[in-house]
Amino acid sequence: MASGQPVRPETASVVLEAGRWLTGRAPSTWEVDDLAALAWYGIVAWCLSVERVVPDDAGDTLEALAAHLDQTGERGLVDTVTRVVDPVGVAAAHRAVHSA
Repeated sequence: MASGQPVRPETASVVLEAGRWLTGRAPSTWEVDDLAALAWYGIVAWCLSVERVVPDDAGDTLEALAAHLDQTGERGLVDTVTRVVDPVGVAAAHRAVHSA
């Protein structure tokens, strides 16, 4: 992706599918609120709905996707994702999936 960080294709698919599920729109149309929702709960909710474990690198992949979608930084997508503490709630999601 544009940020120069390698991402795993499986994780990129999870992030993209979660975003489409949450917004109903193509990634190129996602805005700051969409990325914030994905970081806070969207990816976790989608993974739980399809009974899939949240990938450990989902937060990093979401950040790389934000950098790709907003290469100039004018839309503020990367800043939105990097301001989220514990992006994607990976620890909580892991416990939720494995305790079910």
